[in-house]
Amino acid sequence: MSLAFVFPGQGSQSVGMMSALGKFSPVIESTFAEASAVLGYDLWRRCQEGPPEALNSTECTQPAMLTAGVATYRLWRERGGAQPAMMAGHSLGEFTALVAAGRLDFKTAVDLVRYRGELMQAAVPPGQGAMAAILGLEDIDIDDACNEASQGEVVEAVNFNAPGQVVIAGLATAVARAIEVAAAKGARRALQLPISVPAHSSLMQAGGRSIACSAGEHRVRTGFRGRRLRRRCQDAYQRGSHSRRSRHAAVYAGVLGIDGAHDDCGRREPYF
Repeated sequence: MSLAFVFPGQGSQSVGMMSALGKFSPVIESTFAEASAVLGYDLWRRCQEGPPEALNSTECTQPAMLTAGVATYRLWRERGGAQPAMMAGHSLGEFTALVAAGRLDFKTAVDLVRYRGELMQAAVPPGQGAMAAILGLEDIDIDDACNEASQGEVVEAVNFNAPGQVVIAGLATAVARAIEVAAAKGARRALQLPISVPAHSSLMQAGGRSIACSAGEHRVRTGFRGRRLRRRCQDAYQRGSHSRRSRHAAVYAGVLGIDGAHDDCGRREPYF
């Protein structure tokens, strides 16, 4: 039986995270110490003591989740855990997967996701963007809820995690209205997520090229050249133009796959 790891993105962080695993091995805190040296502040202390608003700020959330994933993977391997046959990640988790797979240096990844967080927060000022999870509705009903709630503001379905589980993002006021509309349509659950930016939404588009080209300054070892990967991702994006699941997956692979060739990041702007 083959083993695969999928690393999480933003939204699953909490004050006190990793404290239990930290008692098992010094590799946990030592991994956080590596990240702290890059960031210039004590990331372990931030994760253990908060405050929540600081941990939930995307500039901190992204390095925290990356480091937590890498530390957990290192502990897994230290304790004799098997080498996965495949690694993947949800959004930010793709960076973690690249590090765990040995394709991206950990310290480089910490610096990249810190920069990614800064770009994302700069695109939408704190408090003005939001994300929410909608459970128990069909995709088309969620699209309708967003359209009804928009009132000229951005709110859109961005992550199609599974049938009946979709994440929306946009301006905070519009997201709040969409939550109410989704609940009225019969959503089993509709709740705002602890994320300070409307990730994956069109509001993030301005920063997409910056992080793509920044990633291009570092060699991401993928097993074949970055230009070839980028072409495959652009083709997948265009083929998936009628499938948002394919489209978002392709965009993310494209952002991560650039290998020093950032003169042309594609006809479509990548965004977070």
